[in-house]
Amino acid sequence: MTYLIQTTIYTGVFWLLYRLVLRDRPMHQFNRLYLLVAFLLPFILPFVMLPDRVVRPAVRSAVGIRIPEITIAPATGGMPVRTLLSPVLWSYGIVCFFLLCRLAYQLYSFYRLLSQYPREDHRFFSIVRGTGIGPASRYRFILLPGETADARIIRHEAAHVRRMHSLDLDLCSLLLVAGWYNPFLYLLRRELRVVHEYQADLEAGYGDSDYGELLVRQSFGLCTLPIVHSFFHHPLKRRIMMLQKKKDPRSVLLAGSCTALLSALFISAAVMVQSCGQKEWVLSPEEKTAAKADTVVNFGDVKFTEIKDRAEQMPSFPGGNEALTGFLQKHLSYPAAAQAKGIQGRVIVQFFVDEAGALRDISVLKSPDRSLSEAAIDVVSKMPRWEPGRDAAGKPVAVKFVLPVSFRL
Repeated sequence: MTYLIQTTIYTGVFWLLYRLVLRDRPMHQFNRLYLLVAFLLPFILPFVMLPDRVVRPAVRSAVGIRIPEITIAPATGGMPVRTLLSPVLWSYGIVCFFLLCRLAYQLYSFYRLLSQYPREDHRFFSIVRGTGIGPASRYRFILLPGETADARIIRHEAAHVRRMHSLDLDLCSLLLVAGWYNPFLYLLRRELRVVHEYQADLEAGYGDSDYGELLVRQSFGLCTLPIVHSFFHHPLKRRIMMLQKKKDPRSVLLAGSCTALLSALFISAAVMVQSCGQKEWVLSPEEKTAAKADTVVNFGDVKFTEIKDRAEQMPSFPGGNEALTGFLQKHLSYPAAAQAKGIQGRVIVQFFVDEAGALRDISVLKSPDRSLSEAAIDVVSKMPRWEPGRDAAGKPVAVKFVLPVSFRL
């Protein structure tokens, strides 16, 4: 659900930026590229995260001796059955399947129509006359409703063919199968169709004062298909006005630069928010002060940071690190509530091993969900007494530890 909300918000921002800065500007190739990126990027952006070392570079060195990370997965090896069978997921899947079937039927209907009429092949396109459809085009095929057509109409549809506009629409159609819930995708597709028409109009009617009259004359009594480029495409007024606009290089450069800058800032902000979206590691003032005097020491194959007292003999779990790993894997299980919600992530648990080997002040520094925090704290609280750490004189000392636990579905 979070992913669906993210894609909708991101698409809305890209559409709003296009609406405010680029819409109806005579920079059609740039606008076409922007709209395609705005259509595709929101599906990818939610997965882009900064590494922890970039987001929080100073925290890990300030929280104590780091135990090797433990990864916990559900016993079934995947999401629970009740999640897969949830009504929301089923409803989403049914709509996607229906839209995919509809798209397949539209393609079938188009190519079945082509098979019923002879083709007139040219170098870059083929004309199919007398179809009762169009004027329209799809890939290399130009459909005409009758046997004859104005040469400007042919040039217009040929421009769609040369520029591969049908490929854009097919990409949008496939993404709409997965993103049918997102209203901004439909707005972006509509604007992309208009840009396609701007480009084709410019090639077919540039400098022709009668071309606008041709558009109006052809707007009545047309029959078309949803997956083709129709010669008459709303909004007619915008297309006619665009023919009269002159390209100002300075205005184009300013609009393009502004759009690129704002888009880059938005993408950077979105990635940063996603990367920092989980609970932050919270350090007390004392920990921050102690962190300034951190000393890195090797403990077997593990690097750790001592915050306060340096122990000549480090605390150890009964049986050593392998026994500790076995204990955690045996007693720590994936919470069912988190599995049902599809929640995963890393939980960072901090605790002290006191002078008697008991674990004290067990707390969570970072966690994506309360149920995962409770599971991690519960398993740490069940640990047996450790062998306490000792200083150079053999006196027991308290040492702070950090245990990272990754829950992965």
